[in-house]
Amino acid sequence: MINGGYHELQGKSPRARQIWFQSYIHDRLFRDFDSVYNAKGDYRRKLKLLIPYLAGLSGQLLKYASIANDLALNEKVVKSYFEALEWMFSVMVVASPRIALNLMFKGNHKGLPLQEP
Repeated sequence: MINGGYHELQGKSPRARQIWFQSYIHDRLFRDFDSVYNAKGDYRRKLKLLIPYLAGLSGQLLKYASIANDLALNEKVVKSYFEALEWMFSVMVVASPRIALNLMFKGNHKGLPLQEP
């Protein structure tokens, strides 16, 4: 109870827990991706490149063209895979505080400068 996590992992070594979590994430990611996105070809290799890259972008500006260039992938593929990952609730885009405030107060607050996102 103190360690938390899945019941199956209680009493397992740290290494065994790490292997189990890696397998769980890997299987969930590919199985869900298969059901959400009708991927063809070498999509698993592309996802294996994209997922860690996106994790490294946490809190950063999202530019599909930059990601595609860095990973040597097609920009349309990167965008469509990202959208599929959003549908799976595996990634989420968060608006900058300025944009979020502008959207929240649009038309309701006279003193706040409004800009379209």
